[in-house]
Amino acid sequence: MKYKNVQIFDELPPDRPRLPEEIKTEWVAALRSGDYEQLHCKLSDGVRYCCLGVLSKLQSRLTFLEYRWCDLASSIHSALSSNNPLHEVLYNSGKLAVEVHLTVGDLVMVCSSLVQLNDSGATFDEIAWVIDNVF
Repeated sequence: MKYKNVQIFDELPPDRPRLPEEIKTEWVAALRSGDYEQLHCKLSDGVRYCCLGVLSKLQSRLTFLEYRWCDLASSIHSALSSNNPLHEVLYNSGKLAVEVHLTVGDLVMVCSSLVQLNDSGATFDEIAWVIDNVF
């Protein structure tokens, strides 16, 4: 399966972790809405967001803690906290059940998480497609 610059080569395991449909639909719509400016390497800077920062904001968990934006009750500024209700599905970094290839120019990167996709140059639209198809 391929969409723009992202491609899934492997069969998706039928027993892969799945997001609740309502949450997935809201998150994908938010990523595609154009309402969020994309940021790399941290959840948020208060204005821009990474893909997991958008989710954390939708969950009302994005908090300012010790000079950085974090997922509620966490000091990690670039990942979801272990007490996030979706941690069992996404883990800290949006772990993918399959490898996703991202093509940027002549370079092809193999990504195993949503964080890697976000920080390697995938757009929110491409990440939304991955979430829709993998989770």
